[in-house]
Amino acid sequence: MRSRVLTVVLLLAVGIKFGTHTINRYREKRLTEDDPERAMRTATDQLLVAFFIVTATTVLVFGVFLPSLKLYTDALRERYPIPTFSQTPIGSEGSRLAGLLALPVFPAIGDFGLLTALSVIYAFLSSLLVLPAALVGWECVFGETEPHESRSTNS
Repeated sequence: MRSRVLTVVLLLAVGIKFGTHTINRYREKRLTEDDPERAMRTATDQLLVAFFIVTATTVLVFGVFLPSLKLYTDALRERYPIPTFSQTPIGSEGSRLAGLLALPVFPAIGDFGLLTALSVIYAFLSSLLVLPAALVGWECVFGETEPHESRSTNS
């Protein structure tokens, strides 16, 4: 339960940051661009690399917790006919890799890593697919936004 609460907090933090950057970059581009679609395309093109780096590093960091999901997958293998590729463990007993993989042995930690990684990917996709469409759609339906109006009155 606690892992889900922490995941929600992390999702909110990353999602709000992505959303804020997307909205601000779009409003900045609308100051110089008349077409909302072109302004949004430029904004998302500029943010894509930065958002991808943040998403990739966060997923990799929380991916460290995923080996503890092995306990869960082993239980699934016993219940369902899931094929195994090898019976030999990657890290045999006493190896450094086995010690590293044994660190997060609780299934709750594995769930936390998986939920956090998936949540950050969800925030990445929604900030580059859903939010831009909503902003451009809003502007097309309800009219121009403040930055564009202020540009036309100052010219």
